[in-house]
Amino acid sequence: MSSVTFTLFSKHRDHSITRCLRVFFLKCETHAESLSHSKKVCNMIKEKTNPTQTIFFDLDGTLLDTARDFAFSINLLLAREKKPKLNFDLFRKEVYGESKRMISFAFGIEEIHPEFEPLRQTFLKTYHQHCTQHTIFFPGMELLLDSLDEKNIPWGIVTSKPAWLTEPVVNYFGLDKRAICIIMGDTLSKVKPDPAPLLYACECAATLPENSIYVGDLQTDIVAAKAAGMKSVAVTYGYHPPETDFSNWNADWIAQTPEDILIVLT
Repeated sequence: MSSVTFTLFSKHRDHSITRCLRVFFLKCETHAESLSHSKKVCNMIKEKTNPTQTIFFDLDGTLLDTARDFAFSINLLLAREKKPKLNFDLFRKEVYGESKRMISFAFGIEEIHPEFEPLRQTFLKTYHQHCTQHTIFFPGMELLLDSLDEKNIPWGIVTSKPAWLTEPVVNYFGLDKRAICIIMGDTLSKVKPDPAPLLYACECAATLPENSIYVGDLQTDIVAAKAAGMKSVAVTYGYHPPETDFSNWNADWIAQTPEDILIVLT
């Protein structure tokens, strides 16, 4: 068994193999009962994968609108600290990217502050408990994924979110049963804008970068796609600074809605 092909989802080997095989079985309509069947499963996927086009999506801000669960978790933490809650609209406009920025914005402290990291860890644990409470697909995204499935266009997910925060969300929405692969923030030692996660996704999906498209809402997504030799779609509906000029990102396409992405992809 090739470790390059099967270590798809996280650094925890046993868990990775189990989830990888589950996705492979669903895609290949086969029911292997042990890892001895893995080579057959892998070959079947390669035969079914469209060699000319595979789509990979970022998760937060691209496939799913997760902002309300992040805001809800931040406000729970603020309440515990007896601080005023944040207005969601303000939070969504100003907070994008990783948890460090969210903590800095909400509590007005920098990373060097002694309470910063304990607050961040508590925030992440709180988010983990509430990560599917308010999260929804962006309008039109379900139609887009259904259309790709109907056209037998394989698609996967490449996110910088670690496995313990990604898995509850993708499982809740059934994405783990549909995506050809899910590459998470701790699958490899590198994350976007490094191209390694996207290149690894191509390996897992048995496709080539030049035959693939990556869709994301941050400039780091587009930088990673370019470095990997993939086409890219920048979405304007996601999480980014209000003053963002998408024309400077050098994306191959710019989409204002998931419907726009569908036009590009099909």
